[in-house]
Amino acid sequence: MFGSLAGAGAFSVVVGLSVWLVALFGLLALVEAVDVMSTMTGDWDAARVFETTTSSSQEDS
Repeated sequence: MFGSLAGAGAFSVVVGLSVWLVALFGLLALVEAVDVMSTMTGDWDAARVFETTTSSSQEDS
């Protein structure tokens, strides 16, 4: 009985650690992707581009 309990406990620990590692690596990959995107685009600001396009279209009408 104790052997099966220990096996189940070890299995749950391994599963918990692997889930935690996958979440950690996923978060790191997300941060790295955002960092790469901001580096590639330089100081490009989506909000600023949106403002200039909307203001120019309003001036035309």
